[in-house]
Amino acid sequence: MMKSKKGFTLVELAIVIVVIGILAAIAIPRFLTMQEAAGKAALDANFDGLRTAIVAVKARMGRFPTTAELDRGYVRIDGDNKAFFSSPVERYSDETYSNYLVNRSAPSGVTRVGSGRCRSGAALYLLNKYPNPDVYGVVCYDQAKGTLKKTW
Repeated sequence: MMKSKKGFTLVELAIVIVVIGILAAIAIPRFLTMQEAAGKAALDANFDGLRTAIVAVKARMGRFPTTAELDRGYVRIDGDNKAFFSSPVERYSDETYSNYLVNRSAPSGVTRVGSGRCRSGAALYLLNKYPNPDVYGVVCYDQAKGTLKKTW
């Protein structure tokens, strides 16, 4: 009496592995481009929030915020600190912390989206906390005009 062997042959297993490899080769590049697009979308949202905060300071105080106020993350109104530019405290890869949406320097290990330098005004880093905290874009802020220019 012969027992029938149960299981997969080597050819069947090889075919399954090849099919999984093909699917992975298609899916991984698409995932990476979607991740970059999500980072740019989050930068756009942060940029719009920053622009709204600058307009709010202008409406409240009659002037645009200074670059020092952007660096600090707040504007002092009536002796009170009003946080317009702050964001949750975040820990970066170089073990430093930032509680500002706008920074002068980027933490180590981040990826810059886009390129370019400011012709006038201060070059500020607009950090992207979500969905990828390691992506940032450069924002040029002209304090005299209150204008922002993004370079991504």
